[in-house]
Amino acid sequence: MKVTEQKLTDGRIRLDAVASPAEVNHAFTVAQYLSLQDLGIRVSQGKTAQQVAADELHIKDLDALAAPKAAQYLVPFAIDKRNLTPAFMPAEVPTGTIKRGEPFEFSVTITPKPTYELDDYSPVSVTVPPSDIPESEIDKQLVNLAESYATFVSADPHPIEETNCALIAMDAEQDGKPLPALHTEGRTYAMGMNLMPEEFERNLLGMQPGETKTFTVAMPGEGGKPGDAIEFTVTVKEVQDRKIPVIDDAWVKENFPMLPGVEGVRESLRATMKQQVEQQIDQMKMQAAASEIARRFKGGIPDVIHDATQRALVDDLRLRTKAQGMTFEQYMEQMGGQQNFSLMLALQARETLAQGYALDAVFRHERLKVTDADVAATCRAMNPQNPQIVCRDMEDNGRGFALREACERYVANRWLADHATVTVMQSDAAPVAAAAAAQGEGGKGESAVESEKVTASEE
Repeated sequence: MKVTEQKLTDGRIRLDAVASPAEVNHAFTVAQYLSLQDLGIRVSQGKTAQQVAADELHIKDLDALAAPKAAQYLVPFAIDKRNLTPAFMPAEVPTGTIKRGEPFEFSVTITPKPTYELDDYSPVSVTVPPSDIPESEIDKQLVNLAESYATFVSADPHPIEETNCALIAMDAEQDGKPLPALHTEGRTYAMGMNLMPEEFERNLLGMQPGETKTFTVAMPGEGGKPGDAIEFTVTVKEVQDRKIPVIDDAWVKENFPMLPGVEGVRESLRATMKQQVEQQIDQMKMQAAASEIARRFKGGIPDVIHDATQRALVDDLRLRTKAQGMTFEQYMEQMGGQQNFSLMLALQARETLAQGYALDAVFRHERLKVTDADVAATCRAMNPQNPQIVCRDMEDNGRGFALREACERYVANRWLADHATVTVMQSDAAPVAAAAAAQGEGGKGESAVESEKVTASEE
């Protein structure tokens, strides 16, 4: 893409760009998928977006529908080509006729991100909770560990009650077709664990060993509404008791031979919890440092930038509320109505901008640099599960300038936290420790101990 720029009298910058036929073709391909996504249509594997549009929507020329999105898709590439950082992404769609296989000439006007200086660059002061792990939290984790290693043994035959466990055989059908994923010859089912819908458990109540029962359950659908009905046939093989082991040195030797008894288990739990707590406290420190430096921002923010930031926040909220099965209007009501929501939104936009511009100022003032490790850390902060995809998506979609800005602000925030005056609260560390402990629950055994076991088996 060839791009030239011209600074306008009002401080904005006009970009005149020419996208190559190959770039235009790629823009149309992406725009086709985005257009179908907006219509709630997914493109199945082995088919093109055009084929899906023709088969499901009877649209013969998907390019005609996707043309505006294709033109808009090219805008970030023009901005990034000139190594510019806009205050916000322009909302207008470039004018002109865009056709697949032909070059596309377009113009776009951007508002460059303003720069500000702070009056005070001295270290910020932050307060964090202690990182100590109370013995009571270790005790709780030992209890959780024991419960996760519970076994199930036959109990005296009696009707299933609300707190019982039972060994069951099960088959399931939907519209007369078997559901292999719900078939089992024998599996322990614990009542009250919400593993299946409440209606399923109600049908199990009162059943006795040897009894078979067929019943229909409406499975949960979208938004918590009843979904498709499934017919279950369940045979109770036996009622069971849950036997929780006593964690002593003998039990540890059998299950975790690499650890020196119960004290070794406690130390393993403590080390992992300590690491998790310290990570959480570090995040708190960075958040507090960013908030503190934002308080030193005194600059006036143009209304056009403030309004664009509010629109971006609203767009993000619409996506998040939709993902939660809630309308945006319902969300506003939860926030106290439109007036309260608008006030909250204005304050959030101001805080977001002040924090970003203050971090920009710190980055420049301290002459900081971004390393490859900083890029990786920034992407990991955005998506801990798959940080690589963040970098790839931003670069592939022409938003390298947004990635650079995020990295610079991360580096500035990291610098502020590392040089901050830190006060440790003289209070019980249990809340933070408990939160860290919760991260390790859910599997068989506490994660710290399990990781030790895996390492030993690999060796």
